[in-house]
Amino acid sequence: MTEPHRIRLRGHWQVTPLDDDRNRHMRRFGRPRTLDVNEHLWVVCAGLPADAVVTVNGVLVGSGNCSVDITEILDLRNEVTIEVPALSTIDEVLLEVRTM
Repeated sequence: MTEPHRIRLRGHWQVTPLDDDRNRHMRRFGRPRTLDVNEHLWVVCAGLPADAVVTVNGVLVGSGNCSVDITEILDLRNEVTIEVPALSTIDEVLLEVRTM
């Protein structure tokens, strides 16, 4: 198996307070143009609190630190959101193109 191509989701995350206890971090991204039929796109979250909630395009895909295949729910333009406790930060979030 070849090493995955990694796309770091850096830059501006929009942060919205949900209430006194939780914040929502949101970032938009485009579908990779060169995704072959043998390739899948995964969202990989590291350094999240255990009660973090991760959604892509409104679909719950994981909680806490997770690595999830999101190929089937991709659109041309996409949105990943991560809900965490208000005093928490998100560490590294990236997309990985993996050959299956």
